[in-house]
Amino acid sequence: MADFEYIFKRQHPAYKKNREGWIKSRKAYSGGVQYIDSALVKHVSEVELEFNERRKRAYYLNYPRKIARLITHYVLSAFPQRRNANDELIEDFSRDGLRVNEVMRQFSTMLNVYGSAWMLVEMPSFSGDVDPERKKQERIRPYAVAISPLTVIDWAYGNNGRLLWALLEENSYDSSDPFAPPHGRVQRRLWTRDEWFLFEKNSQGGKVVLRDSGRHKLGVVPLVQAVEADGFGMDANHWFEDVVRVSDAILNNESEAQMNIVKQSFFSESVNSGTGFSDFIKSLYLLYGALIFG
Repeated sequence: MADFEYIFKRQHPAYKKNREGWIKSRKAYSGGVQYIDSALVKHVSEVELEFNERRKRAYYLNYPRKIARLITHYVLSAFPQRRNANDELIEDFSRDGLRVNEVMRQFSTMLNVYGSAWMLVEMPSFSGDVDPERKKQERIRPYAVAISPLTVIDWAYGNNGRLLWALLEENSYDSSDPFAPPHGRVQRRLWTRDEWFLFEKNSQGGKVVLRDSGRHKLGVVPLVQAVEADGFGMDANHWFEDVVRVSDAILNNESEAQMNIVKQSFFSESVNSGTGFSDFIKSLYLLYGALIFG
């Protein structure tokens, strides 16, 4: 009997090696207050009160997002020629409103950010006969989705260089019933060349069960993996990691510089607005401020 529990323990070596860096890159691309809180570094001599003030004032110049999108914009600046393509697929490639060029922009941007990206070609599940009216009404047709490498947990290739199987994480949030409390589902879907299996981890006892399965009869795993050819076979790290580190340095240096200006301005105003200070005392204060704050 197959060990369903092991499905939730599997991790590809490449996934295990890169997961932490992928998460960091995703957060840097996303930006915002949460990223500032995680990327801002408190230096050794800084008191908590001053660090909190500096964190409130900090701003993030999101260079990682700008660079990733700029490359995508350049690569896809000219629309490809798609002869005899289905108009419905071109206008709604993802089946949720994204045109084919928009899905490819997502795919390209993921490739820039992670150095790896996946594309899933899917089909809505259905049963019974399908006539043209039902096909149109239920939108029963193939669609494509760009997938982050953080979603594809494990995979294997066959001797022919094609995927044997791939394991995807599909955690979901079910709030379909307005009269029942919503609940999360911890799931993983296994795709093979002919079948798919949906496994779910029970939220109560943690037991793994086979929730659903089916046959797709494609003869191939409906996933395509792209890995950026950066590093020229030297197993080099992805260049985007360096972009993130430089961006983090800019964030921290800008924050320090801003805080030094604030402190110097406050000090100068305090000295200049005081009464009864001799010119000698004022000079001493200004000299002290210059020595301490640069």
